[in-house]
Amino acid sequence: KEVPAIKIESLGDPIGGDIDIKGEVSNFSPKTLHINANLSVSLAKLKKEIIKKEVPLTLTPYEEKPLKIKETLELTKSLPIDFTFTVTDPAKKETLYRNAFTFTSRPSFRLDAALLYGRGSLQIAWDIKRLPKLSPTASALAEVYTTKDNILISSFPLKKLNNKHRTGTYSLDISKFTPGDYVVKVYLKDKGKVIAQTNADFIIPKKPVWWGNKLGIADKVLSPWSPVKVKGKTVSVWGRKYEFTNLPFPARIINQGKEQLSSPINLQIVTDRGIVKWEDSRVQLVSKTDTKVIFKTINKSPRIDLSGKVEIAFDGFMRVDFTLIPKVPVTIKSLVLEIPLKGEDALYMKAREMFPAPNWHWYAAALYKGAEGGIYNVNKTWFFSSNGWVWPDKFMHYVWVLGDKRGLSVTFNSDKNFYTKKYVEIFNKGKNKELRFNFIGAPYPLKKPLSYTLALQATPVKPLPGNPRKWHYGYVFGEKPEGQDILYAAAQYGISKGPSSGELTAMGKRRVKAFRKEGVRIFPDYYSHFATVESPEFRNFGKDWENIPRYRLPFGKVTAVEVSLKGSFTDFFLWGLNRMIDEGIGGIYFDSSGGVHADKNQYHGSGYIDKQGKLKTTINLFGA
Repeated sequence: KEVPAIKIESLGDPIGGDIDIKGEVSNFSPKTLHINANLSVSLAKLKKEIIKKEVPLTLTPYEEKPLKIKETLELTKSLPIDFTFTVTDPAKKETLYRNAFTFTSRPSFRLDAALLYGRGSLQIAWDIKRLPKLSPTASALAEVYTTKDNILISSFPLKKLNNKHRTGTYSLDISKFTPGDYVVKVYLKDKGKVIAQTNADFIIPKKPVWWGNKLGIADKVLSPWSPVKVKGKTVSVWGRKYEFTNLPFPARIINQGKEQLSSPINLQIVTDRGIVKWEDSRVQLVSKTDTKVIFKTINKSPRIDLSGKVEIAFDGFMRVDFTLIPKVPVTIKSLVLEIPLKGEDALYMKAREMFPAPNWHWYAAALYKGAEGGIYNVNKTWFFSSNGWVWPDKFMHYVWVLGDKRGLSVTFNSDKNFYTKKYVEIFNKGKNKELRFNFIGAPYPLKKPLSYTLALQATPVKPLPGNPRKWHYGYVFGEKPEGQDILYAAAQYGISKGPSSGELTAMGKRRVKAFRKEGVRIFPDYYSHFATVESPEFRNFGKDWENIPRYRLPFGKVTAVEVSLKGSFTDFFLWGLNRMIDEGIGGIYFDSSGGVHADKNQYHGSGYIDKQGKLKTTINLFGA
């Protein structure tokens, strides 16, 4: 009890030069404890200490305190570094905690070269935030060489690389470069002298066989769904009807033959002059095919107009885009989407808060009286409430409110243009419920058009199989019972060469063949949002594929890396899936199927810039 409990949560990014030690220390004894937190950073080869910091901490009986040390490592080139962090008891001269390792640092002048093969460009990104301030006469020059023969291919100034733009990018046209290995070198010069220099390698591959394939693209209705039907302003899909009147949201949802809404969905806009009332409202059919229908909506008032577009697919998935257009200066006091639901279809609520992997959170709430369990969480990842929805202050990318037979999901691509402290709320309305999404909850001067995108889908989305009891799922099966009509599906780990390699191992091929003889279909585990770090495809296209912030984890003998379906990875993923189908697999087992994670890699079009100029994440709801 006289030794404090020490918990270290993060060391920051020492390799990148940002040392940010975070943790906590707890005193479980009745005595006051005095300890020191110590950081030492040295040049490994020279044994020269370049950072030394000591933070004394006093802990009163049963006290818990945060532990923080933040330092910046400034180097002009990559060097091996010895990192040592300790917690000591100075009185007893004892070491209570020690973390020591050696790493190779990145230089203070950082350069990244990202190949955007489909655009025929190379994105050259620089970061000189950890370099000393440049003089007004400093300049930057970039040169591209072949790796093998060191032949100069291109030379150009980076005019924007300066004190004003200490981070930035330059787009180089490489459409006429031949496939091969290259290096881009950037020199910072002042009065003819090189003051800093760094390199970045890149590869231009030959066009892959999977590039630009059209697998999975077809304008046709898939089984078991039926073609979309339109009659006036009512759209019919399997099991459901959406009826529109004057807004880009359904006024009625008929789900499995029953009314799901207790009244029309409403978008309430309150300005400094009161509630906006529409003087002219129109819903117009733009186009209709068997697979989808598109409406456009127009709502007019003296001070604000509302334009909308609604696209409904054959499975009932509905994308809604709407824009507020000011005609005169106006202040919005509140903007709320109100969804009134029948009580029997609002017994439960499930939602997801999409932080970058692996920090996503799931929430579930019982909305009916008499629910048991209280409020608790599991590993700060799964949250449950039997007292109704208790997290209005959390932005939820995905919300599903449902009963025992019907439900309604609402999904947002990001929190862009949300200006509120309470995002999602649900209220009792007699025997019914009202689900509210608050877009604006404080005065907001509307000076230019303000746009939002969301998706709605009434559930269930398709019928159950004719006889689901005939299906048996598992990993290992005995002999098939004689005379029984049973379909076996075996989920199998480790029979493909990577999370989305598209290639079975030799053992996997043997197992597929053997299982098919016994009437068992093998379903390899496959991942729509992970690639293999060691693969040649990731080496060539990884910077375009990878989610930012990055998330990697062990996957057997290889390393899995989280990627986005928004980009060329979709081509590779579907090509590989098609190849395994040709090898005889019975289907795919999608482990971690909820793989739409927060991401801000602008190379494949993710992320957005908020009003403060900060790059924030999106979840790429609409895929490629």
